[in-house]
Amino acid sequence: MNQEALNQKIMAAHDVNDTTTLGILYLKAGKFFIANGDIDHGCFLLTAAYVFSLEAGIAQAMEAKEVLINHGREE
Repeated sequence: MNQEALNQKIMAAHDVNDTTTLGILYLKAGKFFIANGDIDHGCFLLTAAYVFSLEAGIAQAMEAKEVLINHGREE
């Protein structure tokens, strides 16, 4: 999935307040930006992933938190 398609899916999930999908998509987006060297943007998106995943009660919350910890953004 390219960045534009990912952005469109995120916006669609926001439109219907689908917190599960938002957690999953923000996790993908955050990891994409980190993999491409944009740590700040990636961690910003991972923070959103963490919040939405916690709200939805999905396992991706722990993955987002782990990446944030690895980049010194969470304890």
